[in-house]
Amino acid sequence: MSIRGIRFSLLPALMMLTVAFAQGQTWSQDGPAARYHTSGIYDVSTDQMVIFGGEQTAGVPLGDVWASPKLVAAGQMIPKAPYVWKQLFPTGTAPAARFGQTSVYDSLSNRMIVFGGATSTTACLNDVWLLDDANSANGTPDWISITPSGSLPPARQNFNAVYDPTTNSMIVFGGSNCAGKYFSDVWVLTNANGEVGTPTWTQLSPAGVGPTVRENSSAIYDSVNNILTVYAGDAGTGGMSDVWTLSNANGQGGTPTWTMLTATGTPPSARTGMTAVYDSANNLMIMYGGINTLTSTRYLGDTWVLTSPNGIGGTPSWTLQKVTGTAPQMRFHIAFFNAPDDDLVIWGGLSQIVPSAQNDRVFILTKANGL
Repeated sequence: MSIRGIRFSLLPALMMLTVAFAQGQTWSQDGPAARYHTSGIYDVSTDQMVIFGGEQTAGVPLGDVWASPKLVAAGQMIPKAPYVWKQLFPTGTAPAARFGQTSVYDSLSNRMIVFGGATSTTACLNDVWLLDDANSANGTPDWISITPSGSLPPARQNFNAVYDPTTNSMIVFGGSNCAGKYFSDVWVLTNANGEVGTPTWTQLSPAGVGPTVRENSSAIYDSVNNILTVYAGDAGTGGMSDVWTLSNANGQGGTPTWTMLTATGTPPSARTGMTAVYDSANNLMIMYGGINTLTSTRYLGDTWVLTSPNGIGGTPSWTLQKVTGTAPQMRFHIAFFNAPDDDLVIWGGLSQIVPSAQNDRVFILTKANGL
């Protein structure tokens, strides 16, 4: 497998200051404040990342929304184009500021679906919000609160959520409840985009021995085969290194079943707070960063590829990617995969980049799948 040409690129920020003469002088921020435990989505049609919330100071939530149009294209230009952030001011009643929530994206309805998170270190949430017109294609986005039927999942933070476009479902795994309890449960929200039918929560009861309770794990989803893959995480102490698949993960097509994968190759060190993305065309999981233990001051900046992460097509195998360029060391960031360009995009998180641990930079790993 050839991995030549892989590099990290840092996109510069474009400073902007606007003055609104009609309504008096107004300060405008040039980009989102550095933060971690944020959530966001990537819209490939507009090459745009949209982020919401997070925390800059531990336990203090943020509630702002920002977009970065032409994200990957700007980094590919020679010389690189100015990189622009745009703050969004959605109409409607906004959700409470929060951190540790998840956001998934339905490109057909152009809606970002936000679930859970925390408003403080002791107050977790289990509400669901929609950001309509999330990519601003038709004007100003709009916040919509939805009240699903069915029993609600326990309030939680630092969990995983993926979106199944074939059934308009959001699948939720794990997390913690802001009171020292960790989860390994699986929930499905049907009619998740709120457009047709009543959104409804259902807890799955998978067969097989499943993963232990955890938060800060990573997850990818194979919508063609309806398989969720969960990797590593923590339960308040050291990081983990296990890989699990959940078949029939959206609750349809048969009994959901947990299976632990045993991969060949030298595996990554145990970790938590990393991210993983899915290259569906090549059936690869691309994993980056994290930290070994929650008490460690040494963050990780390595990039790994796991073949057959859904357990289909051969024995899964780990490969460490030999990237060029200076890789950041990051945890609690967000990551997206731009499949047309084979780029891994990461933003935010806690890092070892001076002058502060909180990060507000965009990094792009080109030729991310290593093929």
